Amino acid sequence: PAVGTRVLIRHGLGTWREMLNAPAQILVPVSAELPVEQAAMLQINPATAWRMLHDFVSLRAGDWVVQNAANSGVGRGVIAICRSLGIRTINLVRRAELMAELKEAGADAVLLDGPEAAAQMRALTGDDGARLGLNAVGGESATRVAGALADGATHVTYGAMSRQPLRLPNGLLIFRNIAFRGFWVSRWFQQADAAERDVMFSRLTDLMGDGRLHMKVAATYPIAEAKAAIAHARQGERDGKILFRAG
Repeated sequence: PAVGTRVLIRHGLGTWREMLNAPAQILVPVSAELPVEQAAMLQINPATAWRMLHDFVSLRAGDWVVQNAANSGVGRGVIAICRSLGIRTINLVRRAELMAELKEAGADAVLLDGPEAAAQMRALTGDDGARLGLNAVGGESATRVAGALADGATHVTYGAMSRQPLRLPNGLLIFRNIAFRGFWVSRWFQQADAAERDVMFSRLTDLMGDGRLHMKVAATYPIAEAKAAIAHARQGERDGKILFRAG
């Protein structure tokens, strides 16, 4: 990259700092037209959403994807990316006040994550079921996601917000042949080649540049106020991410 180019540094180098020396070949150029707050979030939530939608199942327009924690950064990324690809989403949330907002953001269906959601999801997908399930919660919520899947589908866990283990009825494996996988974006970055990484970022910046992909920001803090930023990030029911800003 030329001097003055806005870039992303390689995932894992750490960004809780004001300055960094890094080899030019590991930097990823990013359009200066992107809002800096949006560009700063490209490597985690949008990248996680993109990889899970592309690396486990060959999804086609019209397919269903079901996810819990749909109001999270990853969840919103999944909604935006699926909408751009013509893939339909069923989205589970814990708070009713989020339902209209996610529908407006492009979700095809938004349901409260509870016992009744299992039948509601099946009613939406019919006999086909969803081809991919994304789980960031664990416990009973993860089981509900699995129950909405088609035979031979894939269930991907990337978080454990409830701190509860997966509870998998034996029939989901024996009779339904559902595959249960895990995903950690840090490992993907360690193993991906530069070309694969650059293609992903190119597609994500296109979506972000025209407004189809937008990550919510609750607040920004200077690095000197790290304690306040961390305290804010620990609060429940935040409306977006907490970011550090330069200066």
